[in-house]
Parts: sequence; structure tokens; C-alpha cells
Amino acid sequence: MDAKFWMYLCYLAISVGLTIWVATTLSRNGLLFLEDVFADARLAKAVNHLLVVGFYLLNLGFVAVAMTSRTAVPDANRALETLSLKIGLVLLVLGALALQLLLCGYAAARWQGEGAAASLSITYGLLLLVISALTYRHSAAERPQAGATAN
Repeated sequence: MDAKFWMYLCYLAISVGLTIWVATTLSRNGLLFLEDVFADARLAKAVNHLLVVGFYLLNLGFVAVAMTSRTAVPDANRALETLSLKIGLVLLVLGALALQLLLCGYAAARWQGEGAAASLSITYGLLLLVISALTYRHSAAERPQAGATAN
């Protein structure tokens, strides 16, 4: 098995592990906050679960899309460089998602639950745009240039 295969395995293990850790942390701490905002424990638990599912879908979708690498990985050095770029992108997306969820929670608390659904929709719409831009930029950087030969 070549260096690229091992790079992909490391990428998936690190990315999925980080995603699970961040989702668990956000869910545990976010539930307390949502219970205070909505004043109904069942509603808060349901919203928290939906946020966690959306978080997993967005982040793991990004991990899957960003996994492909068209660059040649002839040795361990190049594999580590490519892996660090990919993990860096995953960390940026995780950070953006976590911050957006905090902003959404702030908006929900400010409006005391009224308009929270609208702020969630806007938040996830913005996140999709950010993730799309990062994915497009990442995939465009790896596309072979016109006239270039593949390794």
C-alpha cells in the first residue's frame, strides 16, 4: 500500500474523531443553554439533537468531499504535507460551525426562542456557503492546469 492510501486512512480517522469530539462537546454544553432559552426541556433536547445531526451532516459531508487528492504523493513527506492541509481545512470548518452555533444560540437567547428557527436557517445557509467556497477553492487548487501532465 502506498503513502496516499495511508494518508487517506489517517485523514479519515483524525477528521471523524475530531468531528465526534466537537459534536459531543457542543451537544453536552449546548443542551444546558437551550433548556434555559426554551424553558421546555423536551423542546430543548429535540432542538439540540437536530443541531447535532446537522453538524454531523455538514462536517462529515465536507470531510468526504475534501478527501480526494489529485496531487501525487510519492513519499511520506508529501503525504504529511497534504494531510496537514486537509486536516487544517477540517479544523477551519469545525471552528466555523462551532462559532456559528454559538452565534445562533446567542440570537435565540436574545429573542427568547422567538425567531430561533429563522436564525438557525440563516446560520446553516451561511455555513453551506462557506463550506462550498472552501471546497471549491480546495478542489480548484488540485485540478491539473491546462497542458499539464499527470504524474
